[in-house]
Amino acid sequence: MEKFPTPKPHTPESASERILSSQEVLDAISQFAEEYTPGRELSDEQGVYLREVEIEGEKTGETIEYQYMRKGNHGNQNVSMETAISVIYYDDGMPVGGSRVAILDEETGEWRKV
Repeated sequence: MEKFPTPKPHTPESASERILSSQEVLDAISQFAEEYTPGRELSDEQGVYLREVEIEGEKTGETIEYQYMRKGNHGNQNVSMETAISVIYYDDGMPVGGSRVAILDEETGEWRKV
């Protein structure tokens, strides 16, 4: 029986991928949020993969979180098919909505607003 070569599994993180520093992530988020309070920052051996900042909403009890997630599978259900910045709206601590606001173009290194 003829054996075919086993294809290499597709890995979301490639060696040519540019990993942003924590400051570069904050600079990107600052395009959407001013006067934020820094939140969680999670890193792996390659660098920052999750960064969150929070701002006060207009209403009492409302907060808005901007979240950067680097492309890849980082464990603990931290998975993203693309490097992106998302916004999540909270009312009294409960998430009530959200969406992606920007995606990193891997070829140019520029953020594309969604």
